[in-house]
Amino acid sequence: MHRGSADIETDYLNEEICRLGRMHGIPTPVNKAIQILTSRAIKQG
Repeated sequence: MHRGSADIETDYLNEEICRLGRMHGIPTPVNKAIQILTSRAIKQG
């Protein structure tokens, strides 16, 4: 983000962890929070 391009790897990986958690009935609240925060940071630049 500081380099002028958004790094979405963290956002992608945490969303994938959340998706897998949902598939297997495992709560992933910390990963969801991280995904939300990184998504907001990417949008804000």
